[in-house]
Amino acid sequence: MKLIIAEDAQQAALVVSSVIIDLVKQKPDAWIMLPSGPTPILLYKALCEAYRCNEVDFKDTHFMAVDEYIGLVDEQASVNHQLQNQFFKPCQIDTEHIITYDPFADPSLQARNLNQMLDKLENGIDLIVTGIGQDGHIAYNKPNNQLYPHIHLDYLSESTRQGLALGFDDITEVPNQILTIGIKDLLKAKHLVLMTVGISKSTIVKQLLDAKTISSEFPASIVLLRDKVTLVVDSQAASECDPQ
Repeated sequence: MKLIIAEDAQQAALVVSSVIIDLVKQKPDAWIMLPSGPTPILLYKALCEAYRCNEVDFKDTHFMAVDEYIGLVDEQASVNHQLQNQFFKPCQIDTEHIITYDPFADPSLQARNLNQMLDKLENGIDLIVTGIGQDGHIAYNKPNNQLYPHIHLDYLSESTRQGLALGFDDITEVPNQILTIGIKDLLKAKHLVLMTVGISKSTIVKQLLDAKTISSEFPASIVLLRDKVTLVVDSQAASECDPQ
């Protein structure tokens, strides 16, 4: 696993945006999975700025959301809405090149259809960008005695819901369930980038860097099974790391 420690959240966003931009330049029709939430907001600002400055063209690139909340009160809180407004629309991404979930449609049917779509994807997913939760979840695959291989419906832990509360008017509006990709999906991507910032993530970052075994009770540990993983953190998230 490659570790990159950025000075701050802004610099971390620029690092991850560079990974995406470099991939698109090398492979314009790449398939990329992207997350939502508070952490990648700066990432999308950086990508939009690069697009405005003609540093990158996404016209042939395919994008898919990593996840989507189920049981929302307001569609504007959805992952789809966030990605559309923060990245897809400003960068004029072709709607035919965007795959997102519907927070109000049958989650089981969506999971089945999207899993079939991914199975038929000839060259697979080139890049997945996601984060790590304070409980060790990865792409909202939370600690459990069993993990799902593919897109599935899962429950959000209370600590995760508390972390998401800033994006909602009230904690009662934070959904309990989420549709998200599975562990096998994460392992099959050609490149996995984990992005996490802030002092609240320092303990889990240290735990991941110190991990020697793989456990379903610490889902992020599955990165030990991969060769091409990049962990991008800011100085606060790296504050408990042993100095090299």
